[in-house]
Amino acid sequence: MQVTIEELNTTRRKLAVEVPVDDVSAELDRAFGRVQRQAKLKGFRPGKAPRAVLEKFFGDQVRADVLSHLIEHSFSDAVKQAGLRPVGPPEIVPESIEAGKPLRYSAMIDVLPKIEIGDTAGLPAKRPRRVITDEDVDRALTQLRESLAELRPVEGRDEAREGDFVSIDYAASVGGKPLPGGQRENRLMELGKGSGPAEIERALVGAKLGEQKIVEVEFPKEHSDASVAGKTVRFDVTLRGIREKILPPADDELAKEHGECTTLEELRAKLRERIAESYRREGDEQVRGQVLEELVRRNPFEVPQSLIGRQVDAFVEDLMSRLGDQRAELERDAQRLEKLREDYRPRAEQQVRAMLALDAFAEKSGIAVTDQDVDPRIGDLAMPAGDHTTRGRAI
Repeated sequence: MQVTIEELNTTRRKLAVEVPVDDVSAELDRAFGRVQRQAKLKGFRPGKAPRAVLEKFFGDQVRADVLSHLIEHSFSDAVKQAGLRPVGPPEIVPESIEAGKPLRYSAMIDVLPKIEIGDTAGLPAKRPRRVITDEDVDRALTQLRESLAELRPVEGRDEAREGDFVSIDYAASVGGKPLPGGQRENRLMELGKGSGPAEIERALVGAKLGEQKIVEVEFPKEHSDASVAGKTVRFDVTLRGIREKILPPADDELAKEHGECTTLEELRAKLRERIAESYRREGDEQVRGQVLEELVRRNPFEVPQSLIGRQVDAFVEDLMSRLGDQRAELERDAQRLEKLREDYRPRAEQQVRAMLALDAFAEKSGIAVTDQDVDPRIGDLAMPAGDHTTRGRAI
C-alpha cells in the first residue's frame, strides 16, 4: 500500500492512499462469491449465476460495500504507516472502484500540533485580596435562616402584599383560544421577586383572597417558547392563598440544631471560616486561569478544528441536558442551534487551547496531567500572591 503525506498546516494532513490492484480484485472476487452463493435469480440454480449476471443485478451495491470495507481497513494501516495520530474522524474522498485497477482515495485528518513550551518562570498571576466583614457573615447567616424558613398562612388580613407567597390558579389563552398546557392550580409565587411575569405579580399586590384578575402579558419575539413568542397572552388568575415566610431566630438554638455548634457566636465563627475557604478556592481558580492564559499567550499554536468542534458538542449537550422539556424545541430549531454553536466556539477554542498547553507543560515537566499534580506546579509558576487570612486581613 502506498501512502503519501501532504502537510496543509501544523494540525492538518492530507493522505493519498493507494490500495494495490491485487487486494482490490481479491476483495471483489470474495464479495461476488458471497453474492453468488446467496442470490436467487430466475433461470439459474443457486450458486450457478455467472459473474456477468451478478454484475448486472448487484454490481453497484457490491462495489460500494467493497469500497467501504477496503477504506475502513486500509485507513488505520495508512495512518500507522504515516506515523500519525488523528484526533478526529477523517474526511475521506474516494475514487470509483474497478477490477484490475488499484483503489485510490484521499483522507484529510487533524493531528495534534507540536507545542514547544518555552520559559515558564514567573508567569504573572494576581490573587484577589478579599476582606471578610461582619456584613459577609450576616449575609451567610441570613442565607442559612432562609434555607430553614417555613411558609405559614397569613393571619389577620386577606389582602396580598409584596413579599408574600401566594398560591394561584390560572388559565392562559391567546386570541381567545386556550393555550395548550397553560392551565395550573395552586401555583406558588413570591410577589415582587420575579418568580412569575411582572405583570401578574403587580396585579396580585392588593388583591384579596378569592379575587379574580385578568392580566395581559406581552412575550418577547425571542422567547424560548414558540407558542407564546411575540404574542399577547391573557391570564385569568384567581388568588387562592396567602402565606408569609417565617425565618427561625438567629440564636443559640439555631446554632445547636443546624450549625453543629453550641452558641450563635460559634456558628458565626464557623460561617466566617466557610467564607474564607470559599474565597481561597475562588482565588486559586483565578490564579490558575491567569497562569494558563499567560502560558498560552507565550506559546502560540494552531488548534485542531475537530477538537474545537468536539468541545462545542460537549457544551451543547450539557445545555440540552439542563433544558428538560425545552430540549426537543431547541433540537427542532436548526437556525437557533447553529447560532448557539457559533457563540460557544470561542469558549471551546480557549478551553481546548488551554488543555493542550497544559498537556505540553506537563510533558515537559515530567508530571501526569491531573488537577492534583498540576495545580501545585501552577502555584509555583505564579508570582507570590499574599497571605490567606480570615479576620481583619485580606485574603
